[in-house]
Amino acid sequence: MAATNDFQPFGASGGANVVTQAAYISLLAGSLANGFQPGVAASNQFNKVWRQSSLMANIIGALIVQNTGQNVIDDGSTATILANLSAALSVSSVPKTNGAATYTMVLADTDLIANYAGIQTVTLLNPVNYPGKEVVIKTITANTVVSASANVVPQVGGAAATAILAATAGKWARLKSDGANWIIMSSN
Repeated sequence: MAATNDFQPFGASGGANVVTQAAYISLLAGSLANGFQPGVAASNQFNKVWRQSSLMANIIGALIVQNTGQNVIDDGSTATILANLSAALSVSSVPKTNGAATYTMVLADTDLIANYAGIQTVTLLNPVNYPGKEVVIKTITANTVVSASANVVPQVGGAAATAILAATAGKWARLKSDGANWIIMSSN
């Protein structure tokens, strides 16, 4: 059974009753500088605060679930959540060996080993979302490894394409996201 995250977003739908970000920033600099005061409260202002808090709680819970496989339970206790968050942030992924024609990279991936008799296609993380993220890809078969998208810049530079590794056993490449593409920083 998949791990669960009890912390869910509040007021996150398209038409949510929340003040705009610009209005919220203005309120924080003015009337809300010291928090909400006694009296009549505007629901859209409270909803904005609750939405921001719940979205971040949900994202942190999702990170814990993804990186540790542990449930994130809302039972009023912080000790387990803190321990699991610490574990999630210190995840050092072991190399993943893939023996299939395709593989979809996940955030925790740092080292991928291609072991497929044929062209292996890797769907890399979107480099726009993960600037600075690195991954090492190695093949242990004499088969080509390519990206599912034309988002890999060769080590010598040039236009982004799909090629990652040539069809030679033992080939490897260290890729790093520059915020737009995956750049081959080093290879053999």
